[in-house]
Amino acid sequence: MPNPLTIGSRSDCDLVLNRASVSGRHCRLTRDPEGLLLEDLGSTNGTFFRGERITGPRRIDPTPGDTLYLGSCPLLCEEALAHLDRPAVEVIIGRGLACGLVIDQPMVSTRHARLFRRDGLLHLEDLGSANGTFVNGQRIRGPVEIAFSDAVSLGSWLLDIPDAVARLDRAVEEAPIAREGPDARPALETDDPAESTPPAASAAVDVGPAPVRRVRPWRLLAVVAATCLVAGAVAWTPGKSVPATLSSTAVLAMAAGLALGLLPRDAATIVPRRGTCSAELSAGTVGVLASICAALSIVVWMVIARAAGLTAPSMTASVLLILTSLAGMASSLAILALVRRPSKAWAVAGAATLLGVMLGGFVPALPSMPGLAARASGLSPARWAFEGLLILECGEQAPDPGAADRVASHSDAMETYFPAASHRMGLAADVLALVLLLGGSAGLAGFLAMDRHATGDTSVPAPEHA
Repeated sequence: MPNPLTIGSRSDCDLVLNRASVSGRHCRLTRDPEGLLLEDLGSTNGTFFRGERITGPRRIDPTPGDTLYLGSCPLLCEEALAHLDRPAVEVIIGRGLACGLVIDQPMVSTRHARLFRRDGLLHLEDLGSANGTFVNGQRIRGPVEIAFSDAVSLGSWLLDIPDAVARLDRAVEEAPIAREGPDARPALETDDPAESTPPAASAAVDVGPAPVRRVRPWRLLAVVAATCLVAGAVAWTPGKSVPATLSSTAVLAMAAGLALGLLPRDAATIVPRRGTCSAELSAGTVGVLASICAALSIVVWMVIARAAGLTAPSMTASVLLILTSLAGMASSLAILALVRRPSKAWAVAGAATLLGVMLGGFVPALPSMPGLAARASGLSPARWAFEGLLILECGEQAPDPGAADRVASHSDAMETYFPAASHRMGLAADVLALVLLLGGSAGLAGFLAMDRHATGDTSVPAPEHA
């Protein structure tokens, strides 16, 4: 027997009507051996059938053309019956390619859990997985009701609930309509084509996959705001030398990229994802992160250059900072694919940022570094950005009569941090080094996130829960 059909404006209802007069869980339609039962669920604007308000469970016998009214929102009875008579649908979540939602991670079992609706409410059930299914830190055994605000993890992998529910809704829409006999037809069909769903009613009822994706990129906004605040502090710090300003700018671009690269799931809320690829490899997600990196790098340079009176060409300097930020982002994506646990990934990225600062070429300067550290500095995007920015700044000739002293001081700065005879590589080499770092990190991130079925690596640490 089909499950009851819950109708309302909430995204976890079986039939979602996006109208202001429709309550979150407005009414419920049930088919039993005696016929159809319609029940209002305490809605604000009421449920009406043939002009009468439904105040409690009531038997109805709709005919073609009958319309339910949820407040002022019309719903053809045939439309509701079409959804009611669909068989129960579930989505199997796991690593197996036959699953409805494939999560290609070693801590996820082949058939890990199933997601389904019961009485209009979302339920999740573990299917005997090796690493367990957790809801708000508690391991579950049987079916458990869940909400969008719950933290659900499969082993140590955090489940994207909106994405999983979107798959469930698509499965519901694609499910065949139940038939009661060999000659039965779908409930939406009528003998007269003119009696099918009127255009006006179709326009009034927005039925389809629920709008489950909620945009919550708060951590992205926090990173952007923090970067802008630090840029302002760098720009307006009194008495800061030009090399110190340029080094801080390079480090800031690298750190912003590292932080943004740890937020692929936040970025995934901005654009819908298609297919079964993970958030880290989604083209839309990476595009969002890369766009934020580029825009933020340009803003950082404009703020710092204007406030500090820097004269380096803005376009070339912005390109250097964009490459630096993107290299940091790609490094974080590789860290996230390797470590997998966000808390540990943030710790590793923080250590990488500190190491990048130490090897950035300012304190200590490259000539003062031990041989091994000086060679390792080539792995720091901040080192190449610092040299490139310093070359750009020293190459600018000031038009005023006192420019000679400034040019001489810049020349001294170049020799202090990047002596021409030993450590100065040139602007073209700086750009090339950043491109190679970006390409290498991006390639590593892609490789680590590829299919691991052949490796058989299913051993993972114990799950982390807040």
